[in-house]
Amino acid sequence: MELSGQPLRGHTTCAQQAAPCPRDEPHGACIQDRLRHYLGCVEIQDRPTFFDIDGPPYQVEFDRILRRLSNTNGTSTSNLRTIASSEAAQLMDQWRQRCTEHLRRVQSIREALSLDPEESHLVHAIEASYKMWICSGEYQRGLPVVQGWRRGGKAVSDPVPEKTTQTEGFDETSPTQTYDPDEFIKARVIHFIEGRPVQAELPGVAPHQYCPISELLSKDEFNVASRKYRPDRVKYIHLPSNNMSWVESLIARYYNEEHPNIDRHGEEITHSNTVLRPESWRAQQLGGTNGVTKPFAPRSMRPMCETIPDDADLTHSSRMNNIVLFMPYLHWETGSNHATFAKFIQQTNFAHKVSLEARERQARDFARRSRAALSVIRRPKAVLHAQKPDLMRCRLPSRNVRSVSELVQVFQPIMLPGKLKKDRHGRLLVSSSLAQYLLDASRLYAGIQNYRDKKLIKKYLHADPPMHPRRTLDKAHVLNARTWRAKDQVVYRATSTDPQSFHHYDPARGVWPDHEGLGIYETCPDCIKNISKTPRLIMVDQLWMWVLDKSTVVTAFPMQYGDIKDTDSDIHLAIRDRITHMDGRGIRSAFDVGLLVLEEVFDHLWEPSKALLNEQQPQVLNIFSASISDIKTKQTLALSKFWHWSEIAQENYGRGDVLDLLRIPIQGIGGEGKLLVEIKDSLDELDTMVEISTTQKTIIGDFIELGKAKLYTQKIPGEYVCFCRNADAVRSKMTTRIKVLEELKSTASSVQMAIRDTLGLKQQQDELTQAWRAEVQARENVTQSRSIMVFTVVSVIFLPLTWVTGIFGMNTMEFADGNRVTLSNQFAVMFPLSASVIIIAMVVAYSSQARRLTRTTLSLVMVTLRLYRLHAYIQWGFRWLTNKMEKKTLGQYREILRSEREMHLSRVRDRIEQEEGRILGIPAAATKKSRWFKRRGGFERSMDGASST
Repeated sequence: MELSGQPLRGHTTCAQQAAPCPRDEPHGACIQDRLRHYLGCVEIQDRPTFFDIDGPPYQVEFDRILRRLSNTNGTSTSNLRTIASSEAAQLMDQWRQRCTEHLRRVQSIREALSLDPEESHLVHAIEASYKMWICSGEYQRGLPVVQGWRRGGKAVSDPVPEKTTQTEGFDETSPTQTYDPDEFIKARVIHFIEGRPVQAELPGVAPHQYCPISELLSKDEFNVASRKYRPDRVKYIHLPSNNMSWVESLIARYYNEEHPNIDRHGEEITHSNTVLRPESWRAQQLGGTNGVTKPFAPRSMRPMCETIPDDADLTHSSRMNNIVLFMPYLHWETGSNHATFAKFIQQTNFAHKVSLEARERQARDFARRSRAALSVIRRPKAVLHAQKPDLMRCRLPSRNVRSVSELVQVFQPIMLPGKLKKDRHGRLLVSSSLAQYLLDASRLYAGIQNYRDKKLIKKYLHADPPMHPRRTLDKAHVLNARTWRAKDQVVYRATSTDPQSFHHYDPARGVWPDHEGLGIYETCPDCIKNISKTPRLIMVDQLWMWVLDKSTVVTAFPMQYGDIKDTDSDIHLAIRDRITHMDGRGIRSAFDVGLLVLEEVFDHLWEPSKALLNEQQPQVLNIFSASISDIKTKQTLALSKFWHWSEIAQENYGRGDVLDLLRIPIQGIGGEGKLLVEIKDSLDELDTMVEISTTQKTIIGDFIELGKAKLYTQKIPGEYVCFCRNADAVRSKMTTRIKVLEELKSTASSVQMAIRDTLGLKQQQDELTQAWRAEVQARENVTQSRSIMVFTVVSVIFLPLTWVTGIFGMNTMEFADGNRVTLSNQFAVMFPLSASVIIIAMVVAYSSQARRLTRTTLSLVMVTLRLYRLHAYIQWGFRWLTNKMEKKTLGQYREILRSEREMHLSRVRDRIEQEEGRILGIPAAATKKSRWFKRRGGFERSMDGASST
């Protein structure tokens, strides 16, 4: 078995529960990832002797193998030790080979980075910061201390021995060619005989053998992809990308044919053209049929599972020996990698669009120059007028428009001066040489990890046919979605750290205030936990599968971004691991291989053991269950608070001041609205996952039925029974997974209904509160109306009295000293007159019959005296003035429109005459003079017409 990045299966319990490498404490018997342990935990000076037979790793593996053999075999102890020693030595050799291969791969990518004009700054930066670090005083002072610590207080002259400066298998020669992803990306090839993986003429140990893409697709008669190569074996070939160009070339190599010209008609029909006919290949593509159409739309293949012919004779059903299958499946990706490649894909799309526009512009310029030599033919005036260009609709030349991110980068140094210094490549510039060295190392590490996938995307994203990049969950749900909603995913929120939970640092005092309050004076475990979190999100990848000649399986599905080494997240690694542990018991035909691939693809994200073996893989079901439970708890708490405040409001019924204070707690829906958005996101994602799982169940069911039909007709003993047994297990597992998702969806729907019920109760409580407030307001209105009534009555009573009193108090000649009026005389006049006025006013105010009699009397007076004519005359005068102003305003408005239209037409005529003059070769001065004479003639004609008028 080849050593890979998977955990040691069958190892001690300590290995499965231990923290991942790298770690400070000794853990030689608790290694989860051998490659990571070698790179992160083994000192550089100890690496040359790390794989020796007398080393600690060898002894650990020897003891483990010896215990396993002792429990299963009854052989003598000496023979067991010999067998264990041989297996442990072989395991150490495989370990050394894998680590050396990975380091060689990293070195080749670093050399390619140094040659790439766009990425070479990463290598130059790390070299410059390394020189600054070793020349710093901190390095010179700390070097003796580190040398003494490495050997237990015994200083050494060089912390890195000379023999460790060059890793075994490395080629230190300078690079001479650019990086081609086809030469460095490996396709996996597995051969089976009687269900067991066997060696092929390829590097590696079965079932972990590989072949570079460039060699696999080469036009070689003895290519391992050819169906003539080892026809007695069941073969499985895997392409680590949804690259349509690779698939077409591989199918052509399988039939020993040239690259299929699928879009060309009238040519000879070949096997590869038949297998890749449009209805089962390019016509199934969504998001554009080539690399030019809809460059921003996510590409995918329409899910299907059908039989296809293997030759040009489509009339015989017996020739339908091949199966093609396209199926979506769920996987995961880190948030940082997704953000990096989403931005890179957007930049690649923009560059492709610019190049297309440049080529179109060059083609137009060439056509214009070629037509310039033609003689100009004077067309009739009517035809010339009919073919005048609509210059007002001509598209203006495109201008450079900055994006929002570019504008932020422009204004950031202006708005935040002195915060962060960066160079033109976005590299942070800090004062500490060690910090600068570590920052540059992290940037180089990210560049090395992502370089292979970036070159692959850049080469094939807009090829013909193109590759299909990975999609997020929302991109798979909405085909033409152009917004990146990755951070809204439930898994992303659950695996990322809330910014409010970070402890804050006070740069003025140079301390951590939160640590002082908690009494933490050393390493803070909460800070370590928060910064160690890696946001992850759900992706929707595609599985492409072909079963050719009932003996060869070809698959294509992507790896994770930046995965330059085999890790547990790689689905194909899990497939190879299962093949190793099957020991030939579950694979009898190519259909068993295809069913194994389908099972691992759909179940990889849901299998709990995968998440336990790889701490980075999110436990999706647990995350959704915890998220829904948390929302449900918050909803219950919000409902309890609502009832609490409602009871308080009920106890204080009628008190407006208390209701005003309780308005926000009772009527506020901010918390419930946020919960409703979260549960809606969860439901949308669960709907998408259930839809994808249902599609998978349909596709796998079709594959099982087709496989049963093919195997039943072959009449090979054991193959049909084995396939049916495996198919039943896969169907049972799929039913269980879909049932769990349906239960989560049902729970989320019930929580959503509960939140809506809470919002409905708040709305009802709001209506009840408004009714209470309306009642209180009505009471206040009654009180105010009574006050107004009292004031009115008093005014009506005292107003006549006041008027009469004022009359008698006037100093007039009638009331001179000789003509005295007694008080009784005044009362005799005052009270009857006031009483009459008060009675008449009250009767008119409170008696409808009196008001009706008053209106009738006034109408009779108006009719008798014909006073209505005066009223009509006054109204007609106002209407006449209004109509006059309206006509005047409308005339001015029409005059303005006419002048604007004439100016617009004049400009259009000028531009058309200029264009005609340029086409016919008339000088610009002559054109201007002609326009002047036309305008002059029109002016004189208008003046003559005006004078005659």
